Amino acid sequence: MMRRVVPLLALTSLLIGSIARSQPMLTRLQGPTSVGAGVSGQWWTAGKNKVSQIAMPVNFVYPVGERLQLVVATAPAFSRLVAVGAQELNGLSDVRISGHYWTPDDRFLLTFGANLPTGKHALTPEEFNVANVLAVHALAFRVPTMGQGLDFHLGAASAWEVGDFVLGAGISYLARGAFRPFYGADYEYKPGGEMNLSLGIDRTLVLFGNDARLTTDVVYSMYGEDKGAGETVFKSGDRLLIQGAVLARPGAFDLLVMVRERMKGRNKTGIGDVFAEERKNSNGNELELGSQLLFGAPQGTRPKVLIDVKLYGDNQYGTGSATLLGLGGGALLRLSGRMEVDTNLRYYMGSIKSGPKAVALSGLVVDAMARFYL
Repeated sequence: MMRRVVPLLALTSLLIGSIARSQPMLTRLQGPTSVGAGVSGQWWTAGKNKVSQIAMPVNFVYPVGERLQLVVATAPAFSRLVAVGAQELNGLSDVRISGHYWTPDDRFLLTFGANLPTGKHALTPEEFNVANVLAVHALAFRVPTMGQGLDFHLGAASAWEVGDFVLGAGISYLARGAFRPFYGADYEYKPGGEMNLSLGIDRTLVLFGNDARLTTDVVYSMYGEDKGAGETVFKSGDRLLIQGAVLARPGAFDLLVMVRERMKGRNKTGIGDVFAEERKNSNGNELELGSQLLFGAPQGTRPKVLIDVKLYGDNQYGTGSATLLGLGGGALLRLSGRMEVDTNLRYYMGSIKSGPKAVALSGLVVDAMARFYL
């Protein structure tokens, strides 16, 4: 669910940030034609169980004129779970086509997208076991789901200057198509739609003697009812996402500090007359803090230090919590005027609780993404 909201959040922040810094909106939104390709590896150990994924994300950015931009992206992935024996889930993921259009009066940003069901979704029981682990939020796999149905997304955002602040607001809707969840199944699963309402506040201020940017976003998400074989079987609880970020330059480096909190209401489950709200909330609160220090001049090679903290609480059934500290680094390499490479490495340590007791959790996350400007 989270990954569906990020594009709207990013666009809303970019929208209000551009106005706050008096930069031409089109200059920041309309990037040049480019191709991105890379590899991402994640290896996690929880108690005696291991899960890993190698993904190869690819995307193509194509501006059409000065106001329209299209992006096509996909990420084949190879995942392996070692618990009671070894189980795998490999193949293509869905292809996502997305884009934005900036209206001629420079006041509204329209977003759109479609998810093409090219990925694997009719899973065997063994593949379904792997998919369940890939969906664990704390592990944040690059490709948490391989494939779903044909989805469509529409959204709009705008911003206004109010004194020293810039306020932004956005709305989006995601319509989801049906798909067969299991190999050989004679029925389809139809996820409900998703409505997102967002508000953002942006302000430029002075920190450490230099201009800094403060951005806060609030997103409220509402979900429709999922249907299986024509029967209503599940409805996700509403979700509130609050996140804030500060970008400052305290010395010879850029500093980004981010905090994010996710809260979710009770789900509805069952079938027919017994479809009702769950007795206790099975969704715990999720708090994340992150920091990035980026050294060097913007035009050159930029080493960086990365810090991630995840503090997930138990749900009302007393399980689901996770505590993780991730430390690492990387570099943004500008190899030429037409090519740059972004590399990141993080090592995580902590614990996770999927049953009555927490177990030790450790993980290594490595990714490298090259972008070629055409």
